[in-house]
Amino acid sequence: MEPSDSPPPHGQKPHATQTVLRLTEESDRGCVIVCAAIADDILNSCIRARLTPSMEKRDSLLGPNAPAATFSMRIELAHRLGIVGPNMRRSLHILRSLRNKCAHVAARATLDNQQLSGFIRALLNCNPLLADSFWHVVKREFVDTHKIPPLLIATFPDGNPNIDKLLHLTKWRDVFNVLGSLLIDHLEEIAEEVIRLEPIHNCIYLDSRLGKRLAPMKPES
Repeated sequence: MEPSDSPPPHGQKPHATQTVLRLTEESDRGCVIVCAAIADDILNSCIRARLTPSMEKRDSLLGPNAPAATFSMRIELAHRLGIVGPNMRRSLHILRSLRNKCAHVAARATLDNQQLSGFIRALLNCNPLLADSFWHVVKREFVDTHKIPPLLIATFPDGNPNIDKLLHLTKWRDVFNVLGSLLIDHLEEIAEEVIRLEPIHNCIYLDSRLGKRLAPMKPES
């Protein structure tokens, strides 16, 4: 399995739409926390599916208070195991930082708060393929339904409207709802393709000078 940064095909699938609806039900702070929790849970499942099972009843790597028990470490481990690519790694770390920031702002703070909106802007800018999916959804939901004048799209050579101009018509919360759902959708697709690592069987060499060897050892049952 190759690390992937490719987004799902353009447009949101039914489960992505369900994520948007779930995020919409939350407060601004709550939608970030829920999105991060979903991403963390998917990463945990991906890592468990990738690694050989723990031989101990208590998982010393992924269990509670274990080295990979935090969102940050799961992001790093998923990247090192080839589950996610570098752009998705950056996206997840930005989501994690936004979640942490939300935990330390006033309960009524909105995502239009400059301290928080900067993370969403970074999330949009750090992953070109995620951004491409985002602007496709914007075009489908706003331009094609004439909620955004076509002239706004035509102003840009690459066909992508400027986020600051878009914010004249919507809020950072709406931007995050779409970005967050696309991120989750991508992770769910990755989870479906994770392949478990196979143990590397050692070979016994009778004489290293001659290079004579026996057949590979059978794995322990």
